[in-house]
Amino acid sequence: MKRVMHRRNFLKGAFGVTMALPFLDLFEAKRAMAQDMVKPKFFVAMRSGNGVAQAAGSEPEKFWPMERGQLTREMMQRLDNAGDLRSTGELADYYDKLLIVDGTKFSFPGNGCGHSGGGNQCLTATPPSATPSGNRSLATGESLDNYIQRMLVPGDPEPLTLASGRSSSYLDEVLSYREPAPGETNGRLRAAQRSPWDVYLSLFGSPSDQGNEYLENQIAMKRKSVNDLLREQLQDLRRRPGMSQADINRLQLHQDSIRDLEVRMLACHLPEQQWATLENAHNMELHRDPAEVEEITKMFMDVIALAFACDLKRAVTLQIGNGNDQTTYNINGPEYPFHWISHRIQGDGASGSAPSIENAANLHYQIDRLHAQWFKYLLDQLSGYTTDSGTLLDDCVAMWTNDLANGVGHGYRNIPYVLAGSAGGYLRTGHYIDARDTGNRDSDNWVPHNQLFNTIINAVGVGEAAGQPVEDFGHKGGEGHNQPRGGEIPGMIA
Repeated sequence: MKRVMHRRNFLKGAFGVTMALPFLDLFEAKRAMAQDMVKPKFFVAMRSGNGVAQAAGSEPEKFWPMERGQLTREMMQRLDNAGDLRSTGELADYYDKLLIVDGTKFSFPGNGCGHSGGGNQCLTATPPSATPSGNRSLATGESLDNYIQRMLVPGDPEPLTLASGRSSSYLDEVLSYREPAPGETNGRLRAAQRSPWDVYLSLFGSPSDQGNEYLENQIAMKRKSVNDLLREQLQDLRRRPGMSQADINRLQLHQDSIRDLEVRMLACHLPEQQWATLENAHNMELHRDPAEVEEITKMFMDVIALAFACDLKRAVTLQIGNGNDQTTYNINGPEYPFHWISHRIQGDGASGSAPSIENAANLHYQIDRLHAQWFKYLLDQLSGYTTDSGTLLDDCVAMWTNDLANGVGHGYRNIPYVLAGSAGGYLRTGHYIDARDTGNRDSDNWVPHNQLFNTIINAVGVGEAAGQPVEDFGHKGGEGHNQPRGGEIPGMIA
């Protein structure tokens, strides 16, 4: 069994202030002597809600690329007969880093609420609970992020769980689950963190409350950066024998990224006041502002890239909007909650007497494109860090997905999966594939999405660390449901 390499390096200064350091050849050269270690890999999932504007009924295809097979920039940027770019075309700059997969499905029906049932299965590949049901239903197993984090880093089993956009008492977080407690059958839903500043402090500030308060005071009140507080230590590091020019460039990028994030966080909060979460009982309305949702989402993405660069977490989820995303997005046209748009009517129900929303399918398509642009921002941040073999993105699997296939029908077939990064060459990037060509089809001719998860799990090194590939993530059978067909999807593998 190989040990997974950790590259956590820190500079420490006065008052317990610390800075986690990015990948540096200076330190990796020493670790390379340990031949039984493998390079760390990372997983991040960005979840959108309400399905995507893919072909359904009389509505045309607006999401998937024009053609399966090898991706090219030109093909992804091609316009359809209506003069529109497919939503995935927003990612054309990363055509050779993408692996787009259709042909998968969720294996189990919802239990009284299509949105909740989709959220239950989205990252777990397990059935919704029998009790509770409806919008309170739970997954019956752990989520992919939880499994990857606890398997790769047993001493730090908690993944980073983030959410931006509107909250809701009806259906809020749906994505990340701990495994069921002993004697229980339902997974344990993990609450998401909603303040980028709180997450930043927990990862990059002092491990002590005293240090956090000192750091917060210096940045918020005196406009100092962590870089300023560790100036002497950084200068000493730059002068150390073995620091290459590439190391110096990486360190400078890291410092610039930290300062840029701090400046943006200051601008997002009231000046001279204590940092706090942006979403709480007093400012809930702020998160319904589309401009604020985008800013918070991108700040979280900055934190994710920093956390991976410093090997502080191996798995992260970012949920956009609540369970049936009610965020009102800033798009061209009339403004309605996204959930209404996904149903094409001015209301939350799937049918009834509510007036229709004119051109709703196009509004849905515009929101898909907006989310694709946000996902591209995440890829930009991951690509900004270089390693010995490429960029941080090359050591990742970054996934953009949804807990429904399409909004109108609350469908569970043809779930969108857009992956970026090859996890060190494991995945066959630069392609758009149909999972049904090589995957293990179910009785209804679709590929259960647990097979896609098995492939990701092995790509990021869980199988290698365990000594054998993982082929059975998700539901194992029982409680009235059969186990989905397992294994990997060979067409995803390089």
